[in-house]
Amino acid sequence: MGAHIMTRIFIGLLLICAAESALALRCGHKLVTEGDYIEEVRFRCGDPLVTDTYTIFREQHILYTGHNRLIENRHSHFVNQADSVAIIQGGHIEIFVEEWVYNFGPHRLMRRLHFENGILRDIESIGRGYLTNK
Repeated sequence: MGAHIMTRIFIGLLLICAAESALALRCGHKLVTEGDYIEEVRFRCGDPLVTDTYTIFREQHILYTGHNRLIENRHSHFVNQADSVAIIQGGHIEIFVEEWVYNFGPHRLMRRLHFENGILRDIESIGRGYLTNK
């Protein structure tokens, strides 16, 4: 193969690895991905270096199909978002948030994991790790 083709393949592989790193975290031989439960993450990766917990309130949206029929019945609390969907805004729901930080040392990136109600929702790279005095 020519050098140009090899360069393109290498760049493609780098892009795939970069995209995967935003959605997954490797802990030894185990993989953690968005959607995993908090206890699965603790089992695979151990205890985090830092944790933070807080509560947020998010507006609740309930989707219903058959919107045209609902409008014909004159239910004024439905908002027209599409022909086949109606949305009720049902107040706010409380979401328990935990953020964990893992430091894997100076040769890897540190990661912040964002959990909502015990489910991993986001994995973020937050810079180069460092040595700790354990």
